[in-house]
Amino acid sequence: MGKEVTVIRTDSDKVNTYTVRSGDTLYSIGRRFNIPVETLKKYNGLLTNDISIGQILYMNPKN
Repeated sequence: MGKEVTVIRTDSDKVNTYTVRSGDTLYSIGRRFNIPVETLKKYNGLLTNDISIGQILYMNPKN
């Protein structure tokens, strides 16, 4: 009690993102990063496979 707490962030705490470019699909992005399409959809709250140029996708779960 009354002690100072220091939070140490590790690389696993970082949320990696990817910005969608022309010609990208969830499938091609998933292959590039070795992540299944359904997992990408889950991480990003997507219900369909539709993505837009410039859209930012999370490559791991948001904390």
